[in-house]
Amino acid sequence: MTAETVLTNARIVLPDKIVGGSLLLRDGLIAAIEPGATRAGEDMGGDYVIPGLVELHTDHLEGHYAPRPKVRWNPIAAVLAHDAQVATAGITTVLDALRVGMDEDADLKSDDVRKLADAIEDSVRQDRLRADHFIHLRCEVSAPDCLEAFANFETDDRVKLASLMDHAPGQRQFVNLETYAYYYQRKLKLTDRDFQKSARSAWRNRPAIPARTASSSPPPARSAASCLPAMTMRRPAMSTRRLRRACASPSSRPPRRRQGLRRRPALAC
Repeated sequence: MTAETVLTNARIVLPDKIVGGSLLLRDGLIAAIEPGATRAGEDMGGDYVIPGLVELHTDHLEGHYAPRPKVRWNPIAAVLAHDAQVATAGITTVLDALRVGMDEDADLKSDDVRKLADAIEDSVRQDRLRADHFIHLRCEVSAPDCLEAFANFETDDRVKLASLMDHAPGQRQFVNLETYAYYYQRKLKLTDRDFQKSARSAWRNRPAIPARTASSSPPPARSAASCLPAMTMRRPAMSTRRLRRACASPSSRPPRRRQGLRRRPALAC
């Protein structure tokens, strides 16, 4: 039996214009769009009807799983609660950002992240989710265990995006190494030795992760409408030689602020 739904008195957002009219849904798919109102159907009261939104980066799932330090919720329940909030916000495709690489003071561990990824997969398999869920890996390249944690996802087909989370100079957030060192050493109470260790990890992991993604098998075919890149990275603006030399002697002097720092546009799919 064919199921039909009519949404009338709506402002329908199309690729090139907004149409005031009615929309016919047949078996869950758009069958027709007609300008003007009809007598039958659900009155939208002039509300907008838009395509489902695509969320490329949200840390919301980790907040559901670990709402407070040392507190862990059931991972399946965390995924379902996250999915419900995503769907009610009009998001139909979401890339759940999961952290790869943990600092020594991080509350989450790599095992927790893998549990969340498995919970997403289990929920998809059981058809319990409203939105389409994929994984966005936030690769914290300054963490010593970044590569080891990344290995847990190298064969995971649900991974569609990987970002190199590098806050070192040249990566959009700091004018120079002095600013970088001053901020993080004070924020995290790092000694010069600890700071240099973090910088060396970033120098090693930053080129290694893109190399691993390039050597992996190509991702399965996908719909062009989903606009989901298979793997992307932020190209480092500082050479490895310059970063290695700079990280050898971080300054503890408070730096001068520089206004009007220009930022590169983020990659778009």
